[in-house]
Amino acid sequence: MTSNIPDEDLLRHASRVLGQVIIITGGASGIGRAAVLEFAKRGAKIVIGDINGEASEELVNAIRISGGTAIWRVCNVLDYEDQRSLFEFALEEFGSIDVVIANAGVRETEKLVGNGVQLDKRGLPVEPKLMTVQMNFISVIYTAQLAFYYLSKATNENSLKTLILTASILSFATLNAPLYCSSKYAVFSLMQSLKPEFERSGFRIASVHPWFTDTPIVSESVRNLLYGIPLSPMYRVAGAVVLAVTDTLPGTNGAAYTIPDEREVFRIMPEHLNEGVFDLLAKRAKRVNGPLYPLITIYALARCCAGGKRMKLAAWATLAYTLWKLSSRVLSYSR
Repeated sequence: MTSNIPDEDLLRHASRVLGQVIIITGGASGIGRAAVLEFAKRGAKIVIGDINGEASEELVNAIRISGGTAIWRVCNVLDYEDQRSLFEFALEEFGSIDVVIANAGVRETEKLVGNGVQLDKRGLPVEPKLMTVQMNFISVIYTAQLAFYYLSKATNENSLKTLILTASILSFATLNAPLYCSSKYAVFSLMQSLKPEFERSGFRIASVHPWFTDTPIVSESVRNLLYGIPLSPMYRVAGAVVLAVTDTLPGTNGAAYTIPDEREVFRIMPEHLNEGVFDLLAKRAKRVNGPLYPLITIYALARCCAGGKRMKLAAWATLAYTLWKLSSRVLSYSR
């Protein structure tokens, strides 16, 4: 159910990660580092992909000294080849991948509108730099695509087969940071859009939405802006990531785990993410994605086959394609 989660319940099912191979991008610092330490303490095999090799090596050495298992690789998440190499690295080392956490991200890096927008010599706006969107969203698309492929190859019969996307509480609310807010909303939307295919394939997907947390991503100017407003405790955000991976409550596939300032984790169930007009749209999307929709399409195309020569040719070609897609969908539902 949609509810507050007491701190003592965040790690209740954490033992499920024992022996699981976990890839985490941006795992050398901040939220990623805190989550890595929680997973490592419970016997997970950690694979860190981070642009900061020095911090990654330091963290991996600390885990090994304490008896844990961890490896690292320098990874620029903006480079698809780098990300794919990270997954191959994990597969070669451990033989399987069970959990993927897309955690790398940055704060707002450039002013989009208003004072501070860069102008050229003629006084005209220059093309905005979209590093924030590329880091926070495009790189996550890469991670999600790779996660689906490699999770499907998991050899561990107890594999959690889970993808977690680190978003933000600003997926639901906005500050004066349009690139950051829109990129984090996009991550949330990506999670919702991927859920049907992940669920059909027996995989789990969820998102974590922290308020501002005491990490390097929070600049001094933002700290000053938030003066008097508490930050989310790091241990609680890390606990939310662990819970998102290990939650056993039915119906939490596609859930959003939010951390609103210093308060407890608030888990929003998928059905409560679709209310009002969103519920109507979700039902229509479900109908389009459901197994009956191709049958409706086939009926409409069959009627077109009675038309003129060109209409018949187009209709028969489309009908053949639709039948092929229908057979593929039936097979996916039967798995």
